[in-house]
Amino acid sequence: MDQARGEAPAQWRRVRRLLNEHRMALAAMAAGLYPDLPRVAGTDLLCWPGWLPATPLDLADVPLRWVSDPPPPAVAATGAAAAHVLPWPVTGQAYPTYAAAIEALDRPALFENRVCYRLLDADLDGAARSSRPGLRFGPSRYFDAVNCAAAATVRRRSCCTGGTRPGSTTRVACTR
Repeated sequence: MDQARGEAPAQWRRVRRLLNEHRMALAAMAAGLYPDLPRVAGTDLLCWPGWLPATPLDLADVPLRWVSDPPPPAVAATGAAAAHVLPWPVTGQAYPTYAAAIEALDRPALFENRVCYRLLDADLDGAARSSRPGLRFGPSRYFDAVNCAAAATVRRRSCCTGGTRPGSTTRVACTR
């Protein structure tokens, strides 16, 4: 497969379904690649140290801050940076985003680009900026999250190709 052009639509749909079917195993595998990073409450969800308070917090005491014009996400999820996760249609016209490819080739029953919030920063241990914990949010759209997640999923997919979860004998059935 030409990495710059992506996969044929049928193969892309097949791989997308495999990734969704094995989401939990892939998350565990990805977490296994980073054994020194903290996890959220006994799960495979990776997080930053500042996301874990030393003691339980009363949510009413956690200040929320809104940032109306946040910086763009650190992961490029459109254009050339996303070409490796996008299928190449027969027409030769590239899809601009992963969400656009989903809409054209594998649209779920509900697929709307709704307004949502993006977590910009979580300082729940109070160490990063002050002695008081807090959360900072900014505006986003659902398709922004879909596009960004696709870039991360490709990393998991390339890690699972024919492999096993570190420390496990469970095979993950996904292919490149």
